[in-house]
Amino acid sequence: MGPVLEAPFVAKLPERDWRVPLKQELGIDRRLDPTHFIEYTLESFAAEMEEANLRVTHQEVRWGEIWAEAVPR
Repeated sequence: MGPVLEAPFVAKLPERDWRVPLKQELGIDRRLDPTHFIEYTLESFAAEMEEANLRVTHQEVRWGEIWAEAVPR
């Protein structure tokens, strides 16, 4: 059994922007930051939260970053 989340989970992560698909099309490293392994879209973030059995209770995008609060389902 994995870790159990007792309280709301708060996340702040970079959202994918127009440069990511352009860089991918050009065949260069698509990441905006070399330490990021995933450049999230709102859709991929929602899918990952669903897979983690978390329900997003609040979400907004600030300066290209996804800010979200989630709780266990």
